[in-house]
Amino acid sequence: MSSESKEKSISIEKTFTFQHRIDRVWYVIRDVSLICILKPDVHFPFIVKDGKDSWNVQSEFMGKKDEKEEEFTGKCIEMKNFPQYKKIIWDITTKSGKTLQFQYQLFQVTEDDATILLYKLKFKTKENYLEFKEKTKGSFEKDFKDLMEKINTTLSESSMNLFQYEGGLLQEKWTKFGNF
Repeated sequence: MSSESKEKSISIEKTFTFQHRIDRVWYVIRDVSLICILKPDVHFPFIVKDGKDSWNVQSEFMGKKDEKEEEFTGKCIEMKNFPQYKKIIWDITTKSGKTLQFQYQLFQVTEDDATILLYKLKFKTKENYLEFKEKTKGSFEKDFKDLMEKINTTLSESSMNLFQYEGGLLQEKWTKFGNF
């Protein structure tokens, strides 16, 4: 293995457009536990260490993609939560020491309140990338699209997240103006 292949990282990038407000999409995207619930055929349930949320910086979780894959630990290393832009990055390390990064960035489209998602999967070495490519054999693109469609459908059909989001806004207004 040459030093050149160790130093170069390789990224896979995908985009998806949601016809939902950025805050509703963020509610799902930032939570690795919800992702597992939405796509149980791809991921086993993750275990969040110490009961923390997976989107807080330094929070850790453990998981396994499927029965053929080795276990891994994940750690949130960066989170930005601005009104028109949101970003989260998790470092993933397998038991054998392979590392990669998952990154979601959300951008608000002001014309129609849609949200553009940019997904990056960054491999630390070329060898890790080639191994991933061999293991997935093209299923990565399908799994990504299926997950995004599932999130989109869930946001379209479920009022649960909408009530929680709007309930938070109403609670702030009531607190601001006092109780009646």
